[in-house]
Amino acid sequence: MDQLVDREEFLSGVRLLYESSDEHKDILHFKDGRLFERYSAPIIMGGDMVGRVWSFRDITERDRKEKEREGLIADLQNAIEQIKTLRGIVPICAHCKKIRDDKGYWEQVDAYVSRHSEAQFSHSICPDCTKEHFPELYNDKNSD
Repeated sequence: MDQLVDREEFLSGVRLLYESSDEHKDILHFKDGRLFERYSAPIIMGGDMVGRVWSFRDITERDRKEKEREGLIADLQNAIEQIKTLRGIVPICAHCKKIRDDKGYWEQVDAYVSRHSEAQFSHSICPDCTKEHFPELYNDKNSD
């Protein structure tokens, strides 16, 4: 009894159960953190309750695993909310290729995509842009 978190609650529960002919299940909390499931059912003989059957089961580990599972589920739900994905229609400028965000601001494609996904960028210049914007480099490469 001294190991229980609430000894008086336990005792009053036992008294109530002996006055009742109902089945009952609850959890007993121990000071050291253990949890026991308590189950009690009446013993009926000749229409009269003559006693009770008591069953106690240590559910400390099960409770720990349930709480861990609930924590993992919460973490997964948070992760799902935080997952950066690009979906739907992305408004992009036909000329400069900037993207308009949800607040109406225009930003570079790489910045927008990085913010909304796990993608990372490395920058380079394609042959068409080299030819158009840096013709001296393009001609030097192709004059061989």
